[in-house]
Formats: sequence, structure tokens, C-alpha cells
Amino acid sequence: MARSIVALSLAGILAASAAVFAEDKGPRPGGPERPNPGIEEPGENKRPKRRPHGDVPIPPEAREAFKQMSPEEQQRWFKRFRDWADLPPEKKKELSDRHESMRRRIREDIEEAITKSGLTLSEEEKKKFTERYFEGRRKIEEGLRREMEEKRRAQVQALIEQLKTEFTAKTETAQ
Repeated sequence: MARSIVALSLAGILAASAAVFAEDKGPRPGGPERPNPGIEEPGENKRPKRRPHGDVPIPPEAREAFKQMSPEEQQRWFKRFRDWADLPPEKKKELSDRHESMRRRIREDIEEAITKSGLTLSEEEKKKFTERYFEGRRKIEEGLRREMEEKRRAQVQALIEQLKTEFTAKTETAQ
């Protein structure tokens, strides 16, 4: 569910940036026209501007979230946005399908957790439960990934040492 919250936030930010790029407030006083008022793309002089099609409303939370990003985060976001825009339609569909499948699985996991808990929750309590479950689950998954990476690193190092010993022995007997 946390991923879905992050994904929804990202979708809101995408919509916000698309709308910001699509807005045209006309010429600036004393200067040339400015196609994307409100948000300046980091390093925008390095690459031609892109303006998505359509008039997408910008959720205020998305605009505020974007403004709260550091310049590096904004730059990373714009790079990902451009990368997404450059993807062929088939790849976009594949990624969207994978994302939707993940969101569906997370929703099912949360519903299962609520059922297993035996709780009868109001809509507000469900939202809070979902947020807490998502955050807890994210921490668990992160910890497991870290743990697996540490185990993998140790085992790979042991494998390298074993192969080093084995191949050193073969090289010495061949001489």
C-alpha cells in the first residue's frame, strides 16, 4: 500500500508537472514568453523544453510536494519524467500493468491484514490502518532486502575466495 501511496503521489506530481508545462500565462513583463511558469526545470538550458499535451489540473499537494524537493531531487524527477516520455507505448503499457498489478496485490494484502486482525474499522480508521500497515511493511521489506544483500555479499566473497584458492592451486600444478 505504501508503494501505491508513493505511486499516487508520483502520479499527482506527474499530473502537476504536465499541467505546469502545459500552462501558458503569456509573456513576462519585460521578457520573452515563458511556457512553464511556476516551476523551472533544472538545467533547462541544456535541453529543449517539452510540453505535454492536454490540460491536466494540478493538485495543490503535488505542486507543494514538488516545491519541497531539493534541486537534485527536482532534477532527478525531471530526468525520470523525460525518460518516461521517451518510452515507447508498449513499454509504458507494460510498466503501467506491472504497477497496477503491484497496487492490486498491496490492496489485497491490506484487506487480508484487516480481516486477520478481526477489526471492524470506519473509513477513517481504514485509512490510518492502511498508512501504518504500509509504513510497517515498507520497513520490513527494506530490512529483509538489506539482510539478503549482506548475506549475498558474504557468500559471494566466500565464493571468490574459494575460486581464487582453486585456480591458484591449478596454476601452480600446471607449471
